[in-house]
Amino acid sequence: LTILCPALIVGQSILYGSFPAMPSHAPSECGLIVLVAVGSFVGIAMETKGYQLAEVGKASMFRYVEIPFAYVLQHLGTSAPVTSQAVLGSTLILASCVLKLMWTEKKVDVTQEVDQNKQALLA
Repeated sequence: LTILCPALIVGQSILYGSFPAMPSHAPSECGLIVLVAVGSFVGIAMETKGYQLAEVGKASMFRYVEIPFAYVLQHLGTSAPVTSQAVLGSTLILASCVLKLMWTEKKVDVTQEVDQNKQALLA
């Protein structure tokens, strides 16, 4: 069993005086692991920046939309079937996001109307 953990590799090299031997088929797998790690880091960095730039309510909805997207990727990328419960749950998640968007837009319209009424009274 080969574990790619920098702390364990350094610890083993200190204890035994040498780096662990890598199996012959491992370099390509290690390359893929490093590629996935870098991709995950970039994705999390972009998500964090997106949360900083977007409104809080809308940003959290994008987080929920990841669940139906994962089921779409499961259907396209694997042979595992997507269950009807998963489809129902995804539909409810998407419906809640749409309702939240509609409610937020209505709330913004009402707030703008109240502000216009205040301006008219002050004028």
